[in-house]
Amino acid sequence: IFGHVWDGNIHYYLFKPLEMNKNEFLNLNDQIKSSVYDITHELKGSYSAEHGIGITKKEELKFYSSKSEIKIMNLLKKTFDPNYIMNPGKVL
Repeated sequence: IFGHVWDGNIHYYLFKPLEMNKNEFLNLNDQIKSSVYDITHELKGSYSAEHGIGITKKEELKFYSSKSEIKIMNLLKKTFDPNYIMNPGKVL
């Protein structure tokens, strides 16, 4: 666990134990990530405290952000980047 702990923006990495199968680890990683995000959401926290949503949290956007939040994000993106040239290939 690392990151901006003082402001509640905690990051974490999971490392595969040497004796664990890669696919087993990836499945477990997804389960842990979902559990952490679910608990965070229940506590009114955010799954991402970054300055936008890239490709790694694209799916989480659908589950943990409301339609109105997504609409506001898209309006902001369109306002500040009408030609979609900044950070190409990313969601927001």
